[in-house]
Amino acid sequence: MRYGLLCCTIVRLGWIAHAVRCWADYASVLGVVVSVTGFAITIASVMRSKRAVSDVRNRLALQSVVTDLNRVVADVEDLKQLHRYGAWAIMPARYTAVRRQLQAVKVDYPNLSKAQRSVIQGIIQQFTTIEQLVEASLARKEPPGDPAALNGIVAEQSDKLNAILVFVQRDIGAKP
Repeated sequence: MRYGLLCCTIVRLGWIAHAVRCWADYASVLGVVVSVTGFAITIASVMRSKRAVSDVRNRLALQSVVTDLNRVVADVEDLKQLHRYGAWAIMPARYTAVRRQLQAVKVDYPNLSKAQRSVIQGIIQQFTTIEQLVEASLARKEPPGDPAALNGIVAEQSDKLNAILVFVQRDIGAKP
């Protein structure tokens, strides 16, 4: 009887050892599944974070374009005042600054239509022409014609810029 009990105990221990090995295998497989799932979730989270960072960067770039356009419109309005005061000596540098700002807007804001880019290029050309006129007048040491006529041209360019500014603000969801 003792021998039978011993055989039964050994068989039971063998069965328990087998069961433990099976559970260990199952636990290993489960561990791999949990690890792979965790890794996949981590990768998905990283991708979402990258998209969020990209969206924030784009939003900040667009806000920067709005700020730049507001600055250009203000600078163009300042040009009219400087024309009225006859501050011709500083005008060429001011025209150059406006042109550079407009070039930056063309480059920094890809959502501008071809027509809007063409308008900005036309404005740049107008300020180039005005700058050449003022430079020639300064070289001759005489005022460059009628400031009111220049202000009419500058006001027209300002209106065009303001229309583009409103478009950009609406495009990005900002209030004009």
